[in-house]
Amino acid sequence: MLKLFPGFDPQLLYAAAEIYLDGMVLELYGSGNGPAANDEFTATLRHLSQNGSPMVGISQCLYGLLEPGAYVSGGRLLANGLIAGLDLTPEAALTKLLFPRLFSTPGAELADAMQTPVTREMTSRNAWSSPLT
Repeated sequence: MLKLFPGFDPQLLYAAAEIYLDGMVLELYGSGNGPAANDEFTATLRHLSQNGSPMVGISQCLYGLLEPGAYVSGGRLLANGLIAGLDLTPEAALTKLLFPRLFSTPGAELADAMQTPVTREMTSRNAWSSPLT
């Protein structure tokens, strides 16, 4: 689990991914922003996501929904392989990420599994008023 912050060095993401090959939870700013203007960061995110190390984004805020499409920077993170963790807590996101990985769930199915409630750990996608990708 990595908490992103302004000035975050993409090398930290890459180094952490070498240790945690099953994927990572990234704590983004607010509704799903991050260092998307940093081309090295987005290229690293895309590379890791495409090579079997899924990245799930959650908010650092205590309440609310991760809605990465709300701002351009969040949309750019989605376009480069980030899976939106919606309103998952850090602990729930980490558990939801690792559990399907134990069963080698492929990328598209993993994203679906991350956004589907199992035990009321998150709000159903249908409950939110805006469409999420």
